[in-house]
Amino acid sequence: MAGTDAGRPTVVVGVEDARGCRPAVWWACQQAGRRGARVHLLHAAPAPVPVRALGQARYAGEQAERRAAAARAVVDEVLERARRDHPGVEVDGSVVHDDPRAALLEASRTAALVVTGARHAGRRRPDLGLHLGSTSLSVSARACCPVAVVRDAEAEGVRGVVVGHDGSRGADDALAVAADHAQALGEPLLVVRAWRTALVPLDAWSGQVWVEAQDAEREGHREELAELAERLRAERPGLELRTDLVEGEASDALLAAADGSRLLVVGTRGRGAFLTVLLGSTSHDVLQRAPGPVVVVPDVRRNRGR
Repeated sequence: MAGTDAGRPTVVVGVEDARGCRPAVWWACQQAGRRGARVHLLHAAPAPVPVRALGQARYAGEQAERRAAAARAVVDEVLERARRDHPGVEVDGSVVHDDPRAALLEASRTAALVVTGARHAGRRRPDLGLHLGSTSLSVSARACCPVAVVRDAEAEGVRGVVVGHDGSRGADDALAVAADHAQALGEPLLVVRAWRTALVPLDAWSGQVWVEAQDAEREGHREELAELAERLRAERPGLELRTDLVEGEASDALLAAADGSRLLVVGTRGRGAFLTVLLGSTSHDVLQRAPGPVVVVPDVRRNRGR
C-alpha cells in the first residue's frame, strides 16, 4: 500500500500533473529531508468504465492504455525532477486506478503526512463554500494524518511556524504538530489564540461592570496561554516560543500572524457531514485564503473510526 515503509515515516504527495504539483513536491521533499522520511508520489485516476460491445471494448482498452501510459509518464517526470533536486531524499511513485480523494485518504492511514496542491477548479457552490472537485479540502477534513496544502513555491525571507490554539483537544494535536515542524526547522513557534467575549450584557450591568467582566475573561485566556507555554517549554527544551492573544475572528488573526511565516498549522473542530462543518469554519476559511503552506491536523481518532 502506498505510504508504508517499515521503520521509516512516509510523506505522500498527490500528483495530478507534472507542472502544477512542483511546489507541493518540493515542499514535501524538504520536509522529508529534515525528518529522515521518504517521499511517495501518488497519481490516482478513476478506472475505465467497462463496456460490452466488442468494438467499444477494443476502443476503451486502447484509451485505457493511453491514459495509463500518460499517468506513468507524469509520475516518472516528477520523480526524475524530485530525485535530481533532492538527492538525499528517497523518492518513489505509483499510479493507482481510484478516485484521487479516495486514494489519498487510503494512503493517509499509513502516512506520516499527506501533501496536496491547492488547485481551485470547478463551479463554485455558494451553499458549500468551496469549489467542486476540491481534493485538498476533502482530504484535509477526512484524513488519518496531518495534511499539508501547498499553493506556490516558498517565498523568500519567510521564517517561523504559527499555530492556532483555542483550548480544545484538537488544538492540542495541532500544537504538537506545529512544535515538531518548528523544531525540525530550528525556527520559532508562535501560538495564537483569538477570542471574542462569550458574555451576554445584561440591562442591569453598568458600563464599568461590563468592562471588568471582559477584562476578567481576557485575563483568563492570558493565564491559559502562559500555562500552555510553560508546559511546552518544559516538554521541548530549546524551542523558541511566543504566544499572542488577539481579540477578533480566529481566521483573520491567524492569517495576520502568519504573514511572513514559513508555515501555518490549524486543527479541526467540525462534526457535521458537509466539508465546511467537518473542517470547522476557521480551518476552512484559512485554507481558502492563506497564501503560504497550511498544515491541517484533522481529528484522527474520529476519521480512523469511519
